[in-house]
Amino acid sequence: TWIASSIDEHAPVLRVWPNPAQGTVYITGGWPETTASLHSLTGQLVATQRLNADAQSALMDVSAVPAGAYLLRVGPQCTHILIRR
Repeated sequence: TWIASSIDEHAPVLRVWPNPAQGTVYITGGWPETTASLHSLTGQLVATQRLNADAQSALMDVSAVPAGAYLLRVGPQCTHILIRR
């Protein structure tokens, strides 16, 4: 059995911290101009943050987001994040 995969070694790596978060989430990557979107596990859009192409990092305010588990999407990349109060 063979498994074929395509891995772009030059693709930006999405990093998010702290996780769990309470007030602010730091996002680093190296993306083209795009938007970071925070979704509930049911798919509801909870928050967005515009990301500039020339910035290597951004801050997302999650202080108004209820505690719980969420998915953070930046372009084609996605990661999970926990928010606690």
